[in-house]
Amino acid sequence: MTLPLVNLDDHTYADLVAEARSRIPIEYPEWTDHNPSDTGIILIELLAWLTEMSLYRVNQLPDKNYQTFLSLLTGSDKLTQAESADLQSQIQQTILELRKRYRAVTTTDFEQLVLEDWQKTPVNQILPLIYDFDKLDVQSKGEIENIITTATVKEISSDILEKLKEYIKIKKEHIYINQNIAHLTGNLTADSLLEVFGKGSPIKRVKSWKEDSSPNIKLLIIPDSPDEEQPYPSEALRTVLWAYLDQRRLLTARHHVVAPTYVKVTIFAMLSLIDGANAATVKAKAVEEVKKFFHPLSSGNYWSGKGYPFNHNIYISELYTLLSNLPGVNYVEDISLLALTDLETTPPKQLTLPVNQPEVNKIKVENTDGFSRGFIIKIGSENSQRGYYKIVDINQVENQLILDRSLGKKFLQGTTVVCQLNNKRELRNPDNSLFGINLNPNELVTVEIDSNNFFIKERLGYG
Repeated sequence: MTLPLVNLDDHTYADLVAEARSRIPIEYPEWTDHNPSDTGIILIELLAWLTEMSLYRVNQLPDKNYQTFLSLLTGSDKLTQAESADLQSQIQQTILELRKRYRAVTTTDFEQLVLEDWQKTPVNQILPLIYDFDKLDVQSKGEIENIITTATVKEISSDILEKLKEYIKIKKEHIYINQNIAHLTGNLTADSLLEVFGKGSPIKRVKSWKEDSSPNIKLLIIPDSPDEEQPYPSEALRTVLWAYLDQRRLLTARHHVVAPTYVKVTIFAMLSLIDGANAATVKAKAVEEVKKFFHPLSSGNYWSGKGYPFNHNIYISELYTLLSNLPGVNYVEDISLLALTDLETTPPKQLTLPVNQPEVNKIKVENTDGFSRGFIIKIGSENSQRGYYKIVDINQVENQLILDRSLGKKFLQGTTVVCQLNNKRELRNPDNSLFGINLNPNELVTVEIDSNNFFIKERLGYG
């Protein structure tokens, strides 16, 4: 829909004549004959007609004006003769160019520039050329950055291509040389680079946010690496992307391209199965679904397949829903959630009595100072998920801890026991029960879990 043009003067011929005739009694009271045959009236009508013609021209823009405006918008000093002849086509093309996103003002602008425009740039296409950027020395990094960041969005100039070819010769130990590069000797173009070095470094997800009362804008990017548990952007990608956005930010803005921080968590769950369900199959399925749930890219049926959301805390209630819907699960009796990142524990204590029967769920320690109901403890120093248990009750008189399940193995007297302290990430209810883990805007989740994290509730027999 085109914008309506402003009418600079909307007086008509009739308006002009009527206005002039209304002034006669004021200016010339002796003039009493206002008939069309009067010479004065004829002159008024003639001048009104000429004035109307002039007003019509005021509202018209000649082609020369359009050419001047187009030159200002396109940055060219003067349109060529061919461009001037096809003026309407040039106007349409210029308007289309103006509608293309270039300047980043809001955080949404930054995200769209990265996800859409950046993927098509020659800079991104050249980036795979440098497969070992992180190992380059400082001088070499500066050289290659100057080469690839000066490439324009539309094309790669011949001088940049020459520099790239020279760089390939000099720094070839750090450049991925495709065996088919021989045929590119004197004809190295953007298309041939793309053909040889692949489709660039696609970015799958990006999240930007602005810090309060600060001009700093942070962009968290995740490369398209769905097979990796922790997709991580390379230094080369972050460096060149920063340079690309630096040309498009506002003068007062400061942007930072950052990589995600992965918070390690683990969960333990007590499952009650329906009759006939295979415990091993259910456990394997639980591990698979939990990993999908937290994966930053390949989340399957969760989060619309787009990966675990940015800045979304971990809630035990969501895990209850996930596990309860698994085939073969009757209900979920209990879930324990533990953040392994920033984990702090009490000083080690020791078992004062050995555990000779694996089916017991009680242990006796030196003292219960620092232990609380609902907290997670670890028995023994081995790196095993089975070593974690939740305290459901404490007998302070006998220094005894009652756990959420049987120990499953024997422990010697003197085995160390540590209790997780209140982690700054934990979200707890007023009764001190844990309901979630807090995540910062730049953090995602990596879950350390195997089938040993899931326990099957024993079904009671009858008579």
